[in-house]
Amino acid sequence: MLVLVCEIGYSQKKWKASEHDSMAMARLLVDEKNFDLALPILEVLYQKHYNDVALKFLYANCSLNRADKREIALDLLNQVYHKNKNADQIELSLAQSFHNNYKFDSAHIMIELFLNQKEITNEKRIFGEQIKKNISNAKYFYEHPNNVKITNLGNKINTQYDEYGPVLTTDQSEIIYTYRGQGVKGGKQNAYQEADQRGKFYEDVYSTQKSDTTWGSPSAIEVINSN
Repeated sequence: MLVLVCEIGYSQKKWKASEHDSMAMARLLVDEKNFDLALPILEVLYQKHYNDVALKFLYANCSLNRADKREIALDLLNQVYHKNKNADQIELSLAQSFHNNYKFDSAHIMIELFLNQKEITNEKRIFGEQIKKNISNAKYFYEHPNNVKITNLGNKINTQYDEYGPVLTTDQSEIIYTYRGQGVKGGKQNAYQEADQRGKFYEDVYSTQKSDTTWGSPSAIEVINSN
């Protein structure tokens, strides 16, 4: 996820000192790309200061990739856009949010508006082009669905933590995937790969083998994993 920090003026005159501190902590977490940790802080602040445009923008951007926050992220971004169309990279945020809500035509309009801006950096232009491709692919497959069955592999593999990037061996007997959770070698780290209990779990590579039709308990591939 590309971090989008808003350049919107906002008033915090009526905020308590503790709320200022919470906002500062949330911004620090966002700078460190710890969006999941920033989100609950922003949720609490938003409940009390729901008219603060900058807070809406930050809250929405931290919610972009959360399946349970798709609708609220889009609603908040639309509110920000109608209030201030000059909000920093608002078109890119809206493109991603429309995409996440299956509104592909609106997403395409917004990503084109973003890519037509002359002042964006090359890095962000590359990111925007990738988002554009993702939108086109998503629209195609949404309109031309495949007849597939998705089966949950169970809580041995799908834990309360994060598992992603699975690769299936050619004989379909082993799955190798990325695990980010309790027990990883690197523990919790911040965006600078420093030990930090406020950070995210470091990534390890795990594997699980299939016996007949059942997948076994996963284990870390120790020769690959490091801290």
